[in-house]
Amino acid sequence: MPTYDWERTLSAWAEGHLESMLAVHPLPIAAILAEAPEARPGEPYGRQPLHRSERGEVLLVGWRANTFCAPHDHASACGLVHLLRGRFIERHWRWDGTQLTNVGVSSFLSPTTRSLAVGEIHDMKAAQAGVSLHFYAPGIDGMRVYDRRGRRTWVVGPDAGAWVPSADSNEGLAHVRAIEPWPNHSPGAQPQ
Repeated sequence: MPTYDWERTLSAWAEGHLESMLAVHPLPIAAILAEAPEARPGEPYGRQPLHRSERGEVLLVGWRANTFCAPHDHASACGLVHLLRGRFIERHWRWDGTQLTNVGVSSFLSPTTRSLAVGEIHDMKAAQAGVSLHFYAPGIDGMRVYDRRGRRTWVVGPDAGAWVPSADSNEGLAHVRAIEPWPNHSPGAQPQ
């Protein structure tokens, strides 16, 4: 991929001038699409970090068709997701300290951009294979991945994806910082 000034892009976003900066220095979309990573077996997407600094990070994501990532937040980071190719479904979640509840669904067709607030919990999938470019400020560290089946929350480091780590994958477990069990819930309640 040709050299691109990702730090300048992060700065323009932080200052509210991203659109005007991209008008002068457009993203190399064709080159970015050509570099999209493939998902490994058992993972909803492949991830390729393009830039990381104190200001933030830029991540390229290649989505497996019709496979949701796990519900997750982005720790203390706000985000901007630029959907480059595909149709995406996003579910919105609320955590009340004992239960994760689905509170809505959105659909997006590329190309479009989606902002993510600090603390927002969501998951996504591409209806067919898709590609997205993610900007986070600051970089993600301490993301919480919500394991609805296991009723626990995984707190992971900056190199982890938004999926429940596999017990048979030392690589996935290497990024886990903490596992927080959810409180007991009423008998018969089912994860949503």
